[in-house]
Amino acid sequence: LLDSVAHYRKALSLIPNNADLLNNFANVLTSLKRYDEAVPLFNKAIKIDPDSPQAYANLGSALASQGKFYPAIDACKKALLADDSFHAIYGLLGFWFSNIGRNEESLAFFQKAIELLPNERWVYSLYLLSINYSDQLDQQQQFDLHRTWYRRFFNHETKRHREFDDQLTAHRPLNVGYVSA
Repeated sequence: LLDSVAHYRKALSLIPNNADLLNNFANVLTSLKRYDEAVPLFNKAIKIDPDSPQAYANLGSALASQGKFYPAIDACKKALLADDSFHAIYGLLGFWFSNIGRNEESLAFFQKAIELLPNERWVYSLYLLSINYSDQLDQQQQFDLHRTWYRRFFNHETKRHREFDDQLTAHRPLNVGYVSA
């Protein structure tokens, strides 16, 4: 990534007003945790192309990485104004609203994200985390949602871990004890 910084700087010296170039360079800086450099580049990309949901979303991610959730939420709401089908935004907003304790709004955004991304485990997992802090669902409803998640995303992957498949040593004794180094 450090090599790419020099290449992006050179490219920006040749074409300084390219929104995609600015956005991509700012993403690299964000990956390097150089947020103070990245945020102005995202803002410049947005100024050049105010209809770019990616630039708003990336700005929001950089701000949230600094713990600035309210400005991050504002940036992502602008991304939705630019493109309300930009599905990842709903998951980010759900996560950030959860971080600031606004669980009902968090759940609404996660539900929209699940509607748009029904097979994305990360969205559903964060939704389940948020429902644990909500008063919308009783314990049985929460349990049912967790069971649905398990059946949808995890059951087929963990089957090999739940069954003892070593037939040669299926009845080996279990030794329990204390080992000191």
